[in-house]
Amino acid sequence: MNKVILLSIFFTYLLVASDIIYLGNPYKKQYKDGEYIYARNIWDMQYYNGKIYLGAGNSSNYHPAPNSGRVYVVSLNTKTNRFNYEYKVAEEQIDKYEVYDQKLYISGHDATQKWTFGNIYEKDGFKKWKKYRTIPKALHIYDLLKLKDRYYVAVGMKHKGAVLYSYDKKRWFFYKTVPHRRVYSIFDLNGKVYLDSEVVSKRYKMIKAIKLDSNRYIYIKAKVHNDHQNIPIELKTIFVVDNKLKKDIVKLPKSFLPRDILKRDSILYILATKKQQNSYRIVVLKYTIDNLNSYEKIISFTYPTFARSFENYKDSFYFGMGAEIKSVKRWKQSELKKEIGDIIMIKTKRR
Repeated sequence: MNKVILLSIFFTYLLVASDIIYLGNPYKKQYKDGEYIYARNIWDMQYYNGKIYLGAGNSSNYHPAPNSGRVYVVSLNTKTNRFNYEYKVAEEQIDKYEVYDQKLYISGHDATQKWTFGNIYEKDGFKKWKKYRTIPKALHIYDLLKLKDRYYVAVGMKHKGAVLYSYDKKRWFFYKTVPHRRVYSIFDLNGKVYLDSEVVSKRYKMIKAIKLDSNRYIYIKAKVHNDHQNIPIELKTIFVVDNKLKKDIVKLPKSFLPRDILKRDSILYILATKKQQNSYRIVVLKYTIDNLNSYEKIISFTYPTFARSFENYKDSFYFGMGAEIKSVKRWKQSELKKEIGDIIMIKTKRR
């Protein structure tokens, strides 16, 4: 049975309307209206080289907005707060960014090309984006991990999932295969690459996983929804004890769902949201990685839809808005708020 970590609240930063700065809705240019509003979901935000990179689109085969690629790589300049359309990936969705060795990567979530190969994309500093179309028979590349001199990818193939590895991102070799499943995430503890029952599953996913130290990750356990999208369930840590994987549940404020995780040195930030009658309560919780028993609620505000992802630069937090549908067969246009895809900024100031 999982151990439950109890939390205590210390204090709250209060916000007024002027604290919330609307920066724009950059994917409205590509996904203008109707069901395609869903494809404005900001699946991920990643700071890199003075910019915040955004991910959107929809790789689901179901409505609304099925298979919405190709997708723009949009970056937000943190000095000017202006958006730049840098590149267009041959994918239905940009789901996740990763940074390794000062390079920015995108895993090819669902290629718009033939399924002979899957893609990863690399940006080295201020150079142009580079595409590696080299991963054999990878329909979906859900995760990318760099460990020592190897690159690992978690993939979904036809009728199976797999983990492959490479030394140069050009030639790939099978590390593990899993029949009749997709492999959604990979992680390393004490120098060893792991798969977990919540990763290799038809029902659950590990999302937003971040390494706390050599023997601990924190992640969001989510339910697989709308093909290979997700609905978050709970916040958890995973670690190794006596060569076995163990987990703890990190309890959030009542009725709040975890959405995203950020780590800044020894500080951990959790984005969480709660549905209200006609809006969402959105909070940012601050922890130290050595003490997940308590937090400070540093931001709290309401918005017509929830924040799916967030990023931090200096004293500012940036939020990317998203939405969920209850059913792929019975979804309603009213579930898709016009604010999906909004990017807002909040500067933290204690009142």
